[in-house]
Amino acid sequence: MITILIVDDEEGIRMSLKKVLQRDGYEILLAENGTEAIEIVRRQLNEIETVISDFKMPGLDGLETLTEIKKLKPEIIRIILTGYATLDRAIDSVNSGIDGFFTKPFDNNDIRSKIKEFHAKKRLKQVAPAQMVIDELEVFNKSLAPGNQKFSILFSDVHDFMKNTEDLTPRELSDLLNRHYFYPLDDIDFKHRNELDKQIGETIMGVFGAPIARDDANRADECGIEMRAKASGINKDKICPLLPPFVVHEIGSLRIITAA
Repeated sequence: MITILIVDDEEGIRMSLKKVLQRDGYEILLAENGTEAIEIVRRQLNEIETVISDFKMPGLDGLETLTEIKKLKPEIIRIILTGYATLDRAIDSVNSGIDGFFTKPFDNNDIRSKIKEFHAKKRLKQVAPAQMVIDELEVFNKSLAPGNQKFSILFSDVHDFMKNTEDLTPRELSDLLNRHYFYPLDDIDFKHRNELDKQIGETIMGVFGAPIARDDANRADECGIEMRAKASGINKDKICPLLPPFVVHEIGSLRIITAA
């Protein structure tokens, strides 16, 4: 289940958005100011995927709040909620890295549709990093011709998956995998600019070097080390231990397996 944090100093706005977004099955958290929102994100870093913040609030304004939240979790989706009086500043905030904005008064169906669009775009970026290809074309001013190249593959798996999950209900199993495994580890994959190739059962497969080669073995190693550290943190609180990721480097005809 996707968790959305709504930040607004007006209780009516908070409750209205909560009611609208709960129709689509989101888990909704509420905060009445920026300081409270930052603390909620700090406590529930793995769970929260999206933050919708009012632009004009006492204390920290929306842009300041979302800027601080980005420092805690760079990949989080950040949306500004604004009245027409501050629309120009909201547009400027989008140009500075905020994912989007909604205007007050808002249309319920428009809000629901755009939230789905934001999440779909994030998933697409994780599976197919198109921006990486665009960046390469812009920097080197060249086309991508067919050819052979070396690449690295990273696998992450769950230790004794069947044994450790046989007593879980389907809802508990889904929550474990999606919220505490796929979501945080996929974000690390994306951070290291790889292509998330497959999710097979409880396995994550990431490819480094396709379609763009760029120091792939080192990036795969760094990603695996960060995923291993993240898994160790998850293990402290969760009933299902995670096997630290291992990396397979394909270098010519030589295969090197770097395990935890």
